[in-house]
Amino acid sequence: MIWRFAWPIFTEDDYLVISYKRANYYVQFAAQGQFGMRAEAASNAYIEPAQARLSVEGYVAMGQLGWQIPTVLPEGALDPDGSPNFFVDLPSPVDFKSLSELAIRTFRRIYGLRHPGQLQYKAFSSGGAQIRLPTLRLKWEG
Repeated sequence: MIWRFAWPIFTEDDYLVISYKRANYYVQFAAQGQFGMRAEAASNAYIEPAQARLSVEGYVAMGQLGWQIPTVLPEGALDPDGSPNFFVDLPSPVDFKSLSELAIRTFRRIYGLRHPGQLQYKAFSSGGAQIRLPTLRLKWEG
């Protein structure tokens, strides 16, 4: 089965979080206007339950997929260029095809999901307004 995400139009400070329904695996996207987009994928700092956490090999595989390895601990000093999650910064205009492929490979190869029906999403603006994205064809967590 081929997975595809149809990307909606994002404006600066819009957020999309796609997550697994049964463990805290997620890929999240933050629109940064003229600066592009930051994508992050869950690291062991946030993956629950403990038995779902990634192995050392999983961390290596994330780097091989193209993710930057987490650079700070969740409670550590703020580093605007780093993250406690795996991350990638994409310049504007964002290559949504490549970004979709990275997210899908991450869910399938690293987090072990087999079907998009195992996923859900939430989307919102920085002001807290919820955003519905029916073109994603995923369950809305709303």
